[in-house]
Amino acid sequence: MKRVLVIKMSALGDVVMAAPHIEAVARAHPGDEVWLLTGPVGRDLFEDHPRIRLAVLDRSSLWGEKSLWGRVQWMRRTGFDKVFDLQGNRTSRRLVRWGRPGFSVGTQPLAVYDRAPAEPYLPETQQNVFDRLNDTLKAGGLDPAPARARFHISEQKAAVVAQWMEQNRVVEQGFAVFHAGSAPGWESKRWPARHWAELADRVDRAGFSCVWVGSASDAQVNRGLAARTGHDATDLFSPAQVHELARHAAFGAASDSAPMHLFAAAGIPVYGFFGPTSRVRSHALGQGDRVLFGDAPCSPCFLGTCPRDRNHACLEDISPGRVFARINQDLGLLTRDRNTI
Repeated sequence: MKRVLVIKMSALGDVVMAAPHIEAVARAHPGDEVWLLTGPVGRDLFEDHPRIRLAVLDRSSLWGEKSLWGRVQWMRRTGFDKVFDLQGNRTSRRLVRWGRPGFSVGTQPLAVYDRAPAEPYLPETQQNVFDRLNDTLKAGGLDPAPARARFHISEQKAAVVAQWMEQNRVVEQGFAVFHAGSAPGWESKRWPARHWAELADRVDRAGFSCVWVGSASDAQVNRGLAARTGHDATDLFSPAQVHELARHAAFGAASDSAPMHLFAAAGIPVYGFFGPTSRVRSHALGQGDRVLFGDAPCSPCFLGTCPRDRNHACLEDISPGRVFARINQDLGLLTRDRNTI
């Protein structure tokens, strides 16, 4: 039996994007001991996986088992035969270099790795992250991962979601999952709240409930939107539970965010709003044809806050009418039986 390690620590949306590749490594090593080294944000998504053993690296810890040096020592003690570094940052490269695996595969053609894609992945590279990680698997001798993800969830976690859905009667009515917020420091990614309100009104008139999800940083915007239309589920669910909730939804919509990727991993249609970040590199799994964007010449700017003189044009110009028309075109909200969606 060999010991195989996958490194993928952050951010949450990136961990979700890498889930098919992590699964592909486990599938390619059926008789081996497969570990995932992830960050605190990724733990919830994999702690119930039947095949993958989990270790957490907390980069805020200076000492102890979960610190960088603690995990280097753990790697040396464990003696990994192979490491797939799907993170590709300075911390993960240090883990590979100092952890002394027998063989290593990385996302960049650097000396620290035994194998990697031939071409570097640069900020200007026009390739989706999912495809780049498949190139990494192929460099390591594995088949590419299929464009689908699955997360295992305990019965206890799933029961919490089921109880909430039953209490709020959202399944029998049919519902959409929405994320109107953004990660702290990325307010520029937010589609305007008044646009969300108008879209929610249209979806509600079509007979669907609107469920607003997000973390504590999204509480204010979600509270205001839910007071007008729908249900506020802010900070009620873990990432795995948001994925479980989305599995029962008809569709989802979000700005470029972790919930957008969780919705897509659930296998539903997801409409993603892109402006300050790259829609080519970061669109959700299998959702490239559902990306919505404006014509602002400054997009993508990769700025966390939009300069005042630009008036958030990249997202402001994506009108609620256009979004609803697109959803209705794809799913027939106004003409089809909801049970067929």
